[in-house]
Amino acid sequence: MDATSDSDEITKFLDQLLLISSQEDNEPSCILSGSGYGSFWSPQTKQMTMAMRGTEIIFLSEYTDGKCLVMSHGNILVVNNDEIIEVGYN
Repeated sequence: MDATSDSDEITKFLDQLLLISSQEDNEPSCILSGSGYGSFWSPQTKQMTMAMRGTEIIFLSEYTDGKCLVMSHGNILVVNNDEIIEVGYN
């Protein structure tokens, strides 16, 4: 293989990643409301976990009784729906 074919292969791979990424970005950005830290239940560790409020979260799914699962900095958390602020498509 020469450098040109390697470069073409890398370019194709990056194009595929960008396409997948753009198809998954159909959810609006959300943040945890408030400031400082909050304690949230983590089903991963089965413990309360601290998470910084005001940071971006990724909505995963509805949970139960007005709560949902979100991901914040690699942690899956159970958060009340009223503690999530939709900031739109950034």
